[in-house]
Amino acid sequence: EQQLQLLPPAGLTNVLWALAVIGYSPGQQWMAGFYASSSSGSSTTGSSSSTSTSTSISTTTGSSSSSSSSGGMAGLNRHQLCSLLWSLGSLQERPPAEWLQQLLAALRPHLQQLQPSELTSVLWGLSQLRYRPGKGWAKEWFSASSRVLGYKDSEASALTEDSSLGSQGSRLQHSSGQERRQAERSQQGSGFSPDHLACVAGSLGFLRLDPRSGHWLRSFRRCVVTQLPRMRGSHV
Repeated sequence: EQQLQLLPPAGLTNVLWALAVIGYSPGQQWMAGFYASSSSGSSTTGSSSSTSTSTSISTTTGSSSSSSSSGGMAGLNRHQLCSLLWSLGSLQERPPAEWLQQLLAALRPHLQQLQPSELTSVLWGLSQLRYRPGKGWAKEWFSASSRVLGYKDSEASALTEDSSLGSQGSRLQHSSGQERRQAERSQQGSGFSPDHLACVAGSLGFLRLDPRSGHWLRSFRRCVVTQLPRMRGSHV
């Protein structure tokens, strides 16, 4: 415990991950030292922040990013940031709200590069911590997950624009565009495994996060249908 302040952020992340893997909760005092050591230096012990259950990440990202720019979580890569959320969720250790805001702010620029397992572990970790992210952060998570599901935000407008053209040439262009998108879906749509899909659905329901996009929901449903032959009772 006395050596925590001597460890770099990456080392702290590895220690917490190891504790989560073996299922050992180190206790409140140790975790308080961990939060202080891994933070960028802002206070994380305020009682008001430790009891907050939700926050608007979209309005706090600027201040959190600037406070962490000097080091701490800003120096972690996306794998380590995802590992932090997964480890905390596994240990059922809920950090102070200010510390968690810093973590989400550091992770936000990496969301578009996350792999299916990372997108899932991030959402699952938040659900285990009973922390509902703000609308801005959640919107970016849905945007990132749509890449894996095979739906892009520009798809709906592109389809509408192509289908509104009357010439045969434009219809052929529309057809080739559909074939290209279907080929992309066949490659990307299998990115979420049955375990991932079940975890995402359960976490979204628990956190009451609404994608507010019929296209995202249809893409998610299509991915579920594709994986149905591999699903077990626990997934349902």
